[in-house]
Amino acid sequence: MINFNPVFMLSVEEIKKLASLVKISLTDEEIEVLQKDVSSIVGYVSKLQELDLSAVKFDQENNQELAGSRSDWVIGTPLDEAKDLIKQAPHTKDNLISTKPIFNRS
Repeated sequence: MINFNPVFMLSVEEIKKLASLVKISLTDEEIEVLQKDVSSIVGYVSKLQELDLSAVKFDQENNQELAGSRSDWVIGTPLDEAKDLIKQAPHTKDNLISTKPIFNRS
């Protein structure tokens, strides 16, 4: 995982406000973890905003594809090749790529 040092750290109050907006309750430990994780995400997004995309050309067809939702189906890749790609992921479960959980609940 790439860690970006945020320019600023979100406050505990801001994390609590975000939690209330999505209607979840958080323990103090979860607030601490999310404070670091969300601040890291904001730092990453701020790095993306520094990219110069002036040379990138988008046509109307590509814009429509980017704006729409994507499916999780592998298109144009043979099934055996797709399975080989999934096997290369650091963590897999049931032939799917597994990611780090956001909340560790018992």
